[in-house]
Amino acid sequence: MSCIACIAVLSLLPTITYAHTICSKSDKMKDHQVAKFLDMHNYRRAMLAKGEVVKGNGNYMPQGANIRKLTYDCDLEERAIDRAIGCFKTKIALGSGVGENTAQVALSSAPDKLTAIHNGVTSWWKQSRTGPNIGNKVYYRTIHTPSAEFVRMAWATTSKIGCAVHKCSSFYAVVCRYAPSDVQFEEQIYKPGKPCSSCPDSCVDGVLSAILAVSNERTSLLNAEIIYHREPICCTRFLSYNSSCCPKQGSEIICLLWNRSSRSSVIHRLGPELQFGNTKS
Repeated sequence: MSCIACIAVLSLLPTITYAHTICSKSDKMKDHQVAKFLDMHNYRRAMLAKGEVVKGNGNYMPQGANIRKLTYDCDLEERAIDRAIGCFKTKIALGSGVGENTAQVALSSAPDKLTAIHNGVTSWWKQSRTGPNIGNKVYYRTIHTPSAEFVRMAWATTSKIGCAVHKCSSFYAVVCRYAPSDVQFEEQIYKPGKPCSSCPDSCVDGVLSAILAVSNERTSLLNAEIIYHREPICCTRFLSYNSSCCPKQGSEIICLLWNRSSRSSVIHRLGPELQFGNTKS
């Protein structure tokens, strides 16, 4: 199990547009939706580990020494699906050591499931700015209850995640479950310090060594023919691009041109607002 790498390229994952699901027991989620959830979480956990998350008072949260990289878990997804399909009308037991984040994303603000996932996850994470400021020793105290969803996303020793999104009558139900989730008051969210300096095993540095780490049911998503081109190219929300132009310095619109042998290229927008290809569902 690897800790978050102290690199900006953590989010450099290619677009996944395959129709089959990662977890074979369920047909409710698609690979690109899973990738969206996982990328958005690991990108933000990497930012936190590097000390690049800004609090509401304008100060940065300290670097994290023991923040783990999340992997995807099919058992957690199965229970998250049950919760989402019920449109939050009934509660489903979490089980020991499991945490849960939920969001109701209005249909009027999300034209598709990917947008709903984006809106839901960002609503949890932005609590780091909108909630009571967390101190430099990053202890989770009762005053920080309004930031509970952020804390569950950021909890250092959590290593697995399983999520779901479902269209209800007036909103999208967005759910993520986390394990192990030992979130409790008067405990540190993570250990401040140099990224990965308190990890029990190896860090992931440079380009990610794997596309998705999936427990339980495993499906090979991409083969060894994948070639990564980290080229700064211009792109738009609709994925048109001009390879002769480059984004302005500091712009979040940086794209990854992905080639798979003779297969067609795909544009991937990076940054806090990830866009995954042109697959909408």
